[in-house]
Amino acid sequence: MQTFVLSYNSEENSADVVNSIVGTEAFWNVGITGQNTKIANIELGVYWNEHYVFQNSNLGEVYVPEGVDVSSLYSSHATGTAHILAGYNSDNSNNFAYLASLGIAPSAELSAGAVARDISGERVSVELADFYGVYSHFFGKSDVINSSWGPDSTLANNVFSGVIDALAANNTNTVMVVSAGNSGPGENTVQSMALAFNVISVGVLGNANSYDSIADFSSRSPSDFYNPITKETVKSVRPAIDISAPGENISFAVYDPENPDSKDLFSWSSGTSLSAPIVSGVASLMKSASYSLAEAYGDAYGDLFEKQRDARVVKAILLNSAKKPSDWTNNQTLSSYTTTIEMSGFSITSTYGNVILTTQGLDYVYGAGSLNADGALKHVLNLTQSMYWALDSVNSGSSLWYNLGLVEAGKFLTSTLVWNVNGEVSEISNESAKIDNLYFSNLGLELWTVIDGSHNLVAVSDTEYNNVEHLYLKLATEGEYLLRVTFFNMAYGEMPSSETYAIAFSVIPEPSFVAAFAGIFALLIIFRRRVLR
Repeated sequence: MQTFVLSYNSEENSADVVNSIVGTEAFWNVGITGQNTKIANIELGVYWNEHYVFQNSNLGEVYVPEGVDVSSLYSSHATGTAHILAGYNSDNSNNFAYLASLGIAPSAELSAGAVARDISGERVSVELADFYGVYSHFFGKSDVINSSWGPDSTLANNVFSGVIDALAANNTNTVMVVSAGNSGPGENTVQSMALAFNVISVGVLGNANSYDSIADFSSRSPSDFYNPITKETVKSVRPAIDISAPGENISFAVYDPENPDSKDLFSWSSGTSLSAPIVSGVASLMKSASYSLAEAYGDAYGDLFEKQRDARVVKAILLNSAKKPSDWTNNQTLSSYTTTIEMSGFSITSTYGNVILTTQGLDYVYGAGSLNADGALKHVLNLTQSMYWALDSVNSGSSLWYNLGLVEAGKFLTSTLVWNVNGEVSEISNESAKIDNLYFSNLGLELWTVIDGSHNLVAVSDTEYNNVEHLYLKLATEGEYLLRVTFFNMAYGEMPSSETYAIAFSVIPEPSFVAAFAGIFALLIIFRRRVLR
């Protein structure tokens, strides 16, 4: 059965189901609808919980600045994004209304946070202390935070992104997803919190209902990079979009303060505000699947599933499973590259020729590509050499290897490396924030092949200004392939003794799941607790 949020094409006067386009039905078909997860929707205001679409939703807490009446912060914008996240009304007597009421993760517990004290004016002000108070309240206790708002600053050193990075670095169990903004098509138009490094920044796919190209209005990179140690800004060097999702002509629930008894109002609109909660909902589904796996397998896999829910792992898998639009590029070129291999207590530095090199990693417009929930689920379930993820730590001045085994020529390899920028908020006021322990490790991602016992460098992702490395290439020759994560230098700050990162990779076309996970779909259905009727 098709469900979830609808996408409307006014020219054809037709509606399609977004979840069919992004592949979330793969989760639903095995009983994963967001159960056991908590989503916090943090906006300027809060959703109106009396709307039809929330009649059967699992509604959590509402958290607003002290002394503010919640009813004064009811927002149509927040109502719409919350609906996309976790709307659920089980009354299917009106099929259209039923389908339109279901969010991406309708079994998730849906909470709300508001950072503003007054949303009645055209320009809404946000006090920094309130901002920090609301986000710090939900970081660590939520599986996913969605934010489809943000100050319109494109400054790389904006205080909001700095605070978010610090909170995310110290609460890695919480995935934060942020809309990139609607200020495209110019470069350096990604705004505010989407410029944080430790979030998933979302662009907008247009051309409804195909969603195969970027929307003109979607904000995009390259963005500026700010070094908080030297106080220097490097212009137009950073890919600040992580992934793109449908956000054109999307339906959503509406709150009308002039008609407070109208509980079934819907509207259509476009924007990154609508693409971000679609990604957030899929992140919730990924975590929900992991909780179900842990419930099904108990301690048989140790802390594997806890690691799987780490924000860096979720981000790495989402980016690695993304589909590549026809005009996607991270500007890979053939180049020489110098790197160091540590062997038996000593190191050898060599220069290799004809290396496929990207110093950009992600596409400036699409990020890793378009959201692919079906591919993300395959990563979550599959632990074979064809598709894999890991949460590991690499010591400073060293590297870690991953053996992909023998791979046939002609297959496509995708690999994504994600780690966090570090910081800790030590002081906060309405005027400023003090962030200590700032450092940014500069990890690298390399692809090697072994020929006649000799290691040969094939491809490298080496971005100086981002915390995501990404490779996507067709393998020209058959051979034994290896991935290597390196940690030889810093973007800024003092080098820590080690850096924790997530890595995901896939080699396609991929084989069937291994026997250990062959019956997982049946197990997930058995362990399903909240079934939509």
